[in-house]
Amino acid sequence: MPRSSISSDCPEFIDTLSQLIYQKKTIVKEKNHSQEMNNKFDEVLTLVGEKLKFSNSEDAHDITGKNIAGKLRTLEPMMRIYAEKIIYDALFEAQCAP
Repeated sequence: MPRSSISSDCPEFIDTLSQLIYQKKTIVKEKNHSQEMNNKFDEVLTLVGEKLKFSNSEDAHDITGKNIAGKLRTLEPMMRIYAEKIIYDALFEAQCAP
């Protein structure tokens, strides 16, 4: 049967077929988009994991430094200057010691 006779005999069939083709194309596009999103999520998770590996590398000196910084922040400005000088003098003496 020629195509023109199918078109004229069953317009609903042609519409349904067109809708199915459109839906299939949409599903393929969504699948490709979904795969791209999964790839991006994997990439972000990998980067976050790498950052977390290095962020946990604090040692006792880092923690001590943060503790001292927190205490210095609570001091009055002039007292903070004196405390910093004492700390720097102590470090200087320790480095110069034989």
